[in-house]
Amino acid sequence: MKKVLFFIHNGWVFGKIHNELIKALHPDIYCDIACWNNQYTHKDFELFLKKYDYIMSIPYGCFLIHERYGVPLERTIAVLHQDCDVYNPVREGKKDWFDKLGGYAAIAPLLQNVSLSHGVGRVPSLLKIGTFQNQYPKNISSELKNIGSFAKSQRIDQGYDVKRGHLIDVIAEKTNLQLVKSESVNFLAVEQMYNEIGLVIFASLVEGNPYPMLEAFSCGIPVLGTPTGIAPEYLKNGGGKLLPLDEEGFIYKAVYEIEKMKADSSYYRTLCNESYEIGKSIDWAIIRNEWINYINNL
Repeated sequence: MKKVLFFIHNGWVFGKIHNELIKALHPDIYCDIACWNNQYTHKDFELFLKKYDYIMSIPYGCFLIHERYGVPLERTIAVLHQDCDVYNPVREGKKDWFDKLGGYAAIAPLLQNVSLSHGVGRVPSLLKIGTFQNQYPKNISSELKNIGSFAKSQRIDQGYDVKRGHLIDVIAEKTNLQLVKSESVNFLAVEQMYNEIGLVIFASLVEGNPYPMLEAFSCGIPVLGTPTGIAPEYLKNGGGKLLPLDEEGFIYKAVYEIEKMKADSSYYRTLCNESYEIGKSIDWAIIRNEWINYINNL
């Protein structure tokens, strides 16, 4: 049995993903979490390497423990969760380090292309993120009553707001729907937030998943969002709509789709059912084997 230590931020979405990964990979892969906010010593990592076959993190985390604690890059697995996971290390002159990693993966097909665009020739393997669908409340509503946004409203990246939460505020006002927003619900209880909403919207310019989209699918809640991260891969099967990236087009198409859902309950329920079927396809019970096979073949 392979043993993997997740060196990540054990909170918010990272905590959610990796705490579920531990459960999903058991008993085939043994996993633990070392939160990167904690203090460690060289002795800690010396002992970690005796216990675990690999330490998994984003590239920044893998390179950090290599520089600070002497962890061989060959004993690390770097997973891309967003495009800055590549360009930040490249900007620091660590482009060649990617070739030395024991494993290199990305959570969305679009992120697989990011490496080459930033000068990294190694192509990451695809390891998709899942959910435990049975932990989420199933949406049985026959009409759309409100909108949910469970992500940061703003994040400045290279001088631009890549989250654009203000666009969702505009859409809620134009459609006269209540907007349920939260940026800080603890990941251990976030499933319960989906009891309160009938539609998920994200307006991001850059994403990996996004994770609220996956959670919405687990509930059978339709999704409106931009063609970022893995959204195009899933929304091509229904369950919502992809919206234009430009602000004017994003608002116009979102309002159009929402008014259509409000006016036609059968259309809304069709999207709900499609969303729930996607949720079945991304349950950890199915996706776990991709991770197990990847780790065991390193």
